[in-house]
Amino acid sequence: MVVGPLALALALFAPAVAPPLPVSDVSLHGAVSDPRAARLLVDGLLGRPATDAALQAAVERLGERPDTGQIDVLREPTRDGERVVFQLTQPRTWVDSYVVTVDGDLDEGIALVRRADAQRPLALGVGRAWHPFLGRLDRERLRDTYRQLGHLQATAEAVVETRGELTRVHLSLHPGPRFVFGEVTVTGVPEGLSLHGALGALTAGAPARSEPIDAAAAELQGRLCAHGHPDATVVPTVRQVDGVAHVTLAATAGPRIMVAHRAVSGLTVPDATLGAVAVGAPWCPATGDRVARGVAAWLRSTGVLDPEVLVRATRSPAGAAVTVTSRRRADATVKRVWFEGAVVTHERVLRQLVVLREGDAPTPEAIERSLANLRRSGLFRRASARLLPARDGSGYYVWFRVREWELITINAGQKSVTLNNMNLLRVPRSLSEPHALWRGAGQRIEIRTDTDWRATTLHDPYALPGLITQITGEKRTFRWGFVTETTYAGRLGVGWRGLNNRFTLLPVLGVAYTTPSAPSTHDGLPLRQDEDLDVTVALETRLDLSDADGERIAYRGGTLGLTVTTGPRPAPGNDLPWLRATARLQGNVPIWRNGDGQHIVGRLTLDAGALFADGPTRGWQRVAYGVRGYTASSLRARFPLPDESDAGLAGEHAWRGSAEVRVPLPARRHAITAFFEAGSVAHGDQTPWEDVYPSAGLRYVFSLFGERVEGYAQATLALRGDDGIATEIFDVGGGGSF
Repeated sequence: MVVGPLALALALFAPAVAPPLPVSDVSLHGAVSDPRAARLLVDGLLGRPATDAALQAAVERLGERPDTGQIDVLREPTRDGERVVFQLTQPRTWVDSYVVTVDGDLDEGIALVRRADAQRPLALGVGRAWHPFLGRLDRERLRDTYRQLGHLQATAEAVVETRGELTRVHLSLHPGPRFVFGEVTVTGVPEGLSLHGALGALTAGAPARSEPIDAAAAELQGRLCAHGHPDATVVPTVRQVDGVAHVTLAATAGPRIMVAHRAVSGLTVPDATLGAVAVGAPWCPATGDRVARGVAAWLRSTGVLDPEVLVRATRSPAGAAVTVTSRRRADATVKRVWFEGAVVTHERVLRQLVVLREGDAPTPEAIERSLANLRRSGLFRRASARLLPARDGSGYYVWFRVREWELITINAGQKSVTLNNMNLLRVPRSLSEPHALWRGAGQRIEIRTDTDWRATTLHDPYALPGLITQITGEKRTFRWGFVTETTYAGRLGVGWRGLNNRFTLLPVLGVAYTTPSAPSTHDGLPLRQDEDLDVTVALETRLDLSDADGERIAYRGGTLGLTVTTGPRPAPGNDLPWLRATARLQGNVPIWRNGDGQHIVGRLTLDAGALFADGPTRGWQRVAYGVRGYTASSLRARFPLPDESDAGLAGEHAWRGSAEVRVPLPARRHAITAFFEAGSVAHGDQTPWEDVYPSAGLRYVFSLFGERVEGYAQATLALRGDDGIATEIFDVGGGGSF
């Protein structure tokens, strides 16, 4: 018979392990070319528990950068949680050999790795970058695999050899003998405390593992606390006799603390919800947490949608003085606002979009408005928020997590290329600097490459808070049979953005130089035949009162846009300046919402435009809209020509309306839409309702490869079958981001 302490088991069976502390600070030590971008990859740890899985994910994100070398992680306790330090050491090396043996047996090591990979793949392997932290995680995980089976003395040793850029790793495991639980003894428990069910899986004959001992110690400590012993400790010790582990749970109860005084402030709550902290009741912090949850639930049931309940105790020789404070979250304040996932976007841009500031109330409405702004901005694929109360109850921390669009977006249907989230005013320190392509200020450059419409537009909505600018240069060619008109135009707009980023007002000054085709071809058409420079003044306004869901689909509310354009002086052949007005009104109605937050949406859209002129005009001043199911040349006003043919031009009045129902599919951003659409173009004495073109159809939209490729397939039935009207039954389109 062998009797003796198990040194390793004594360390293993220390007092029950507390949950990981939240990360209060993150830092990077070591050389990296762009510290800001590297830091953004790990800022998501702030406020979250410092679990091995979270740290592994952070190391893997950092490891995707080519300049981080070998990564190790150091953890330091702080007053508010835990400080995490990422130690970066150059140069980077690659795992050339990864060997695991069990007591020198390679086959047993291979089998062990296969069993581990079946549950969750190891962090390292041949061909992967070597990081000391990931190697330590693998070593501890394989060792714990044996400890879970009762091999309490299992050890794992790592031999790491690096030559040049290659690293060879040998993990040597020694399981040692297997133990089972024997006798379980509990000491130091006050009289009257029930132990029924406290030991859980700590039963004789079961494999000796740490989890049942930790669970039994935690349960016993919780019962002691609930009995009025908040300072109680439980220390497990183990002795082994011939492979049997006998466990002793030694409790030290400490003084018993009873509630000596109770004060309630803030919102009125019934005494029945506070019974567990009544005067004379045993005090335990866990009891206070339970009371706080119960009071909050009662307040919500009475219509208080955002309750915040704090239960605090001040101890003295006489007992515990308990204070229960109930308030609406709107009465609390935000201590800090953090952003996660913004790799290139400047914080000043994010803060223009987010309405919450330090010192504001963290109301659900403010958070939702902030998320709506982030989703509408066009800078991010996804946006979400997290709210975490400060440990001292003094306020809240708010995290906004975003996923940015890639640099380039291509739309094959519109023949356009967009450069997202640019910063043309930035001068990089060197061309080797990451993101040296001047990114992060929220600017958007749109380039149209259609044969008849080539344009480049710079949008800058975030130059200054509330200021928006827009610069456009374009060349457009209008063709109506044998009639052509080529226009070179430039526009500059500087305006205002307000009402929580929902309203824009943009005055625009423009110039346009137009070259028509031979004058004789214009006979009989209401088109100007002179070659001249036109100056235009426009006012563009847009009011967006819609709300979008997590898929960026507008499901509620609506938008209204209005653009008025005029010339400051009459054109040749006109007594008065011309004026052109176009408007767009869209309304969204949620019909049904599923458990994933997707919506069936009903949507009504109306586009309308009118041109007011008392003489001939340019082709680009006229108005027309396309209707699905018909070619663009079909929806035109008809004008007879001297040769008894006719020409189709854009009109002086035009409209288009549609009604549709969008039904989402289980996959993200996949949906089927049924629609009915109609439109008309009119000229002169014609009314906009005389010549209507209706259609109906189905449209399937899809998103693939993490939303990097999106497109649609559409089938439309043109409901007007007149001879000579060209129709389009099928249509497909799409694009991607890179």
